[in-house]
Amino acid sequence: MSISVKYAVFTEDHTQWVITHTRKHFERLFEDHTDYPEIKKYIDENYAPEALVRRHNDFSRQMLMAFEGAQPLASAELVSMLLPEQQPENSDRPLLIHRLLHDASGRGLPEILRRSEEIAFQKKHDALIVRAFDNASVTRRIIEEQGFEGYGTGKSGIDHAEVKEIIYIKKIR
Repeated sequence: MSISVKYAVFTEDHTQWVITHTRKHFERLFEDHTDYPEIKKYIDENYAPEALVRRHNDFSRQMLMAFEGAQPLASAELVSMLLPEQQPENSDRPLLIHRLLHDASGRGLPEILRRSEEIAFQKKHDALIVRAFDNASVTRRIIEEQGFEGYGTGKSGIDHAEVKEIIYIKKIR
């Protein structure tokens, strides 16, 4: 069965899928991190159904989900309004692919990245930005296979824990 990528509205099923897979994703990546209890606390607070729905009532965010039939495989938020300090040099209108979620194999992630590129082109963005945790080797490999280039590094603050991120960019125009 082929994989399709669609804009998603947060139904109860989609919300529960995102919450469940966020917990699995962060546990897989950070269960050995010294600050994992703080990371888990952050996830529990920020990935509750009410918090997710509230965050997605923002017009600058859109949710994409990859499906195989009716089964969700991966998801991402597209964020079109970035603060000036979040924008890369030589980009006036970047689109951020944020909060990537997928299973351990990465199924659905290449399709999410390709669809994001199509959307960026259609909406006249000049670059796609995606951040991946340094220890997320499957995610990083798939991002690189889709033609993204390393742009820099950063840290993501998850409650009191800091984790290293790799920032990737792909020019659109």
